[in-house]
Amino acid sequence: MEQKKLTFSLFFLLMTLFMNAQDANVVDEMIGQRELSMKTYTPDTSAVAVVLFDLGDLNMSYDGRFMLKRKRQVKILKQSGINSHGTFQLVLDINYQALQSINGRVIQPDSSITALKATDIFFDKLNDDRAIVKVVFPNMKVGTIIEVDYTLFSATLDVVKWSFQENIPIRRNMLLINMPDYIEYDFLYKGLIDYKIGYIENKNIIGALSRTTVLIMDTVPVFKIEPFMPAIKDVSCGLSFSWKKYKVPNTNKVIVNDSYFINNQFLEHKKFGDQYLKKSNYRDLWNTLKPLLANATTQEESLKMVFEYISKNIRWIDNFFSPFVEKTLDHAFKKKTANSGEMNLMMVACLREAGLNAYPLLISTFDNGTPSKDYASASQFDHVLCYVQINDKDYFLDAGNSFRNIYLPRRVSISGQGWLVDKTNSKWVNLPHPVSEVTTTGNISLEQNGQLKCHLTNLYKGYAAVDERDNLEKDSKKEFVKKEFLNRSLDINMNSIDYDSINDLYAPLKRRLSFNINESTIVTDSLLFLNTPLWVKYKDIAFKDEQRTQLIVFNTPLNEHYSVTITLPHNYKIEELPADFSETLGKDDAFYSFSCIKTHNAIQIKTHFQIKTLYYHFNRYKEIKSFFDNIANKFAEQIVLKKAH
Repeated sequence: MEQKKLTFSLFFLLMTLFMNAQDANVVDEMIGQRELSMKTYTPDTSAVAVVLFDLGDLNMSYDGRFMLKRKRQVKILKQSGINSHGTFQLVLDINYQALQSINGRVIQPDSSITALKATDIFFDKLNDDRAIVKVVFPNMKVGTIIEVDYTLFSATLDVVKWSFQENIPIRRNMLLINMPDYIEYDFLYKGLIDYKIGYIENKNIIGALSRTTVLIMDTVPVFKIEPFMPAIKDVSCGLSFSWKKYKVPNTNKVIVNDSYFINNQFLEHKKFGDQYLKKSNYRDLWNTLKPLLANATTQEESLKMVFEYISKNIRWIDNFFSPFVEKTLDHAFKKKTANSGEMNLMMVACLREAGLNAYPLLISTFDNGTPSKDYASASQFDHVLCYVQINDKDYFLDAGNSFRNIYLPRRVSISGQGWLVDKTNSKWVNLPHPVSEVTTTGNISLEQNGQLKCHLTNLYKGYAAVDERDNLEKDSKKEFVKKEFLNRSLDINMNSIDYDSINDLYAPLKRRLSFNINESTIVTDSLLFLNTPLWVKYKDIAFKDEQRTQLIVFNTPLNEHYSVTITLPHNYKIEELPADFSETLGKDDAFYSFSCIKTHNAIQIKTHFQIKTLYYHFNRYKEIKSFFDNIANKFAEQIVLKKAH
């Protein structure tokens, strides 16, 4: 991405403006009558609110911590903007961050000002690692300007983040970064919009020589949510930080921060490496599992036993991801509840005791964004898998769901690559992409009155089987099955729903359905029009927008086969059938085929849908949209029968 250079004079002007803006009177002048009387935001007249400015100043304090001062103002333009943007929230990593101060004001169109009170600010501890600070602004109305400023200290640069883009437009966003010359740092920028950048050499607050970097983005549009897009953190404009080198003052010592340095930090961390390397942290857990493994005849059997025990006996806490252990593995084991990292580190500890090559594999879940191999930061990892090697086969164990087997990590866990933590074997490892697969076969009898009598068999494999088992656990009455057809506007009478292999996670899950559909045909004096009976999962994939700004991402490979035979009434003959069709996306990225074959007094419909490639650049959007539009057109076609005389 091209970085636009600021001229020195412009940079100096902006920096001076920001520094002066710490004075409330100057900020009041910055607001002005134009901002007070603003009714709409010209670049985006649909906006319910607009960020007038968001200004940050990041530097190092006297005690070696990193200090971020931030001031922002938001103008409320519509009534709905009060509900969506009448508050401010700040999430803290309480292990590394401390909020020194937070203040705010509400400025009305008539220039009257209400300062925030302590009772308007709320602090809520989410867990042992996270807390949220929430500001509720009083006297909100359309036309109000809300202002918040705070000072935040961070013990490490890794936890400092800055966002340039939000779900409302931003008129001006600016960040100043001022670091002493003995710290060399990196920032990782993600986003599709260019920023302006400038530099100035000076002395920083602690007296060391430093270089100030200023990053500016003006007239930032709303971040647009699109279907099948990457994680917001991967594509919304923003920065994360990491230090590269630290020159110890008054010495020749230089500490280099890279993946191997971070690897050692995790190994030596009392809430990570110590947990599976020191038996005192998991002795009770191992004493419980050791007798169960005595009957295992192979390493894979041991692996299955440990995985299934943890998945069935330890409950995952509120979908909480963390690579770290809160207290000890034994403490979580005795509670029978654990975060994601605790569950998987339990498996690492026990499988190593059982003699297997088991390692922690640090990963970033889908919503946390794709980790960068060139950017050394521990904070880019929010989860850890148990990675096991048996002969030449790799296993990526991810406990937390009793319906996933040893071959299926969470869907959110298969994003990009992971870092294998080990003293001698640390490295990046490619994550697997298991397939979600469905095969449907069946017979349909078309009655004289247009009713369809259907008998279908669905065979689910991979993630499709996990989803179906999850649905069964949540809905023992199996109402979700009927909803699959009701959502397609079908009048259905379900006669029976039966399953095979519900409890065998390593066998395909089989579902057998018997049902009648009453309104899938139009019958005239001489013709019968039948909507092609295609009841498949990929029917819901659609791209309606004419243009695309984000990458297209599918979370897993998909493979679906469908084959049904329709028996016709004896007094009807075929007048018209949908044409056979097939299309390949790219060289072999995705594939679709449809055939409609006439047999004796019957029609056989076969389809095959497959997605192999998961990531597509947005410049291929027209090609991808056309591919799925062509599939949708097949769903709209009808079978036409004519009454025989």
